[in-house]
Amino acid sequence: MKKTITDKHIEAINLLKDVLLQNDVKDELQLEIEKWLLKNGCISKPKRIIDKTMVSKKSFRDKCDFHVYKGNGTKHNVIYFDWQENDKGRGFKYASAMDSRNGTKAELFEAMYQWVCNSIALPWYIRYRCAVNDENRFKVGISLNF
Repeated sequence: MKKTITDKHIEAINLLKDVLLQNDVKDELQLEIEKWLLKNGCISKPKRIIDKTMVSKKSFRDKCDFHVYKGNGTKHNVIYFDWQENDKGRGFKYASAMDSRNGTKAELFEAMYQWVCNSIALPWYIRYRCAVNDENRFKVGISLNF
């Protein structure tokens, strides 16, 4: 059976969706592809992780765990968020990291707040991790490719 252009288009979009879902860290090209897929209705906008009206910046900051690591001659700011401990697992659900030469701790915090509360994509120079479920939660020290 010969594939039509529409079939090829649908197959390409499904492959792009799979690639976007598999990668925790997206580069600029992947972010542009994601924007295009959103704009053309091929994928839906992600739901808010946390309702912004329920979380103020102050309460969000209180739930964050801030760390500074030094390596390769560079200082790295890292923020962990949403610690939970239950029968399925324990650890943090979100983590973001940025080299100090790319920005300050305050800028990293603002980007993380916007990512978690408003589903705004992080800039390419901020590395991040997100546990999909409670079994995948992680402890401090998880590698964010320093």
